[in-house]
Amino acid sequence: LMLVILGVSGIITFYLQRASRQVGGNALASFFIAAFIAIIGFTWEYLCNILTKLEYWAYWSDYFKSTCVKVLLFKILNIFTVFLVKRIEFQADEDNVCQLEELATQFFILLGFNTSATIANMIFVACFTDQNEERSPDGWREFILSQEYVELVYRQFLVHLGFLLAPMMALFAVMATILEYGCDKYRLLRICHKPKATKSSFRGVLAFYFFLSALFVMFS
Repeated sequence: LMLVILGVSGIITFYLQRASRQVGGNALASFFIAAFIAIIGFTWEYLCNILTKLEYWAYWSDYFKSTCVKVLLFKILNIFTVFLVKRIEFQADEDNVCQLEELATQFFILLGFNTSATIANMIFVACFTDQNEERSPDGWREFILSQEYVELVYRQFLVHLGFLLAPMMALFAVMATILEYGCDKYRLLRICHKPKATKSSFRGVLAFYFFLSALFVMFS
């Protein structure tokens, strides 16, 4: 299923980029591609929660690890697919227009979407969910550490790739990290329920994906 969605994502990205560029230029194409990548990433995350529930894990820690693995792998591969699409389009482009500026713009927009999603989630949970609702491991007012790990690894992957195209992205990443730290701290202390103690560790998963993201950066 993941490979099918990645293939469809690559094809849509290729034709969406060409169509939007003809209509509004590179800037419009960069925005539409970044928006499409963000939307398909959120959609896959929703599907992962459904698929993981069908696996009937005995412990919630295993459920979150399984979800974390699927979500991170898809997001990293999806970004790598964009690089491949850019490579194919560059080879097919008769004008041989450089794609680096457009890629840099897309990474800036993706970083902005990633930070905006954190803020929007905090506002939604604070304003539109019941503080007294019955607790569940994957409830809206639960501070799920695995999801925070996913966002951390994914954001760093964007920064590592984007820094090669636009060094100023490192500064924007620092600002985004500070902003997200404040939002997550407020959500943890003021909005979410007190997290339950757990002996589960995500060190192995994190180490693997940091290593995988470094490999993708090297080969990109």
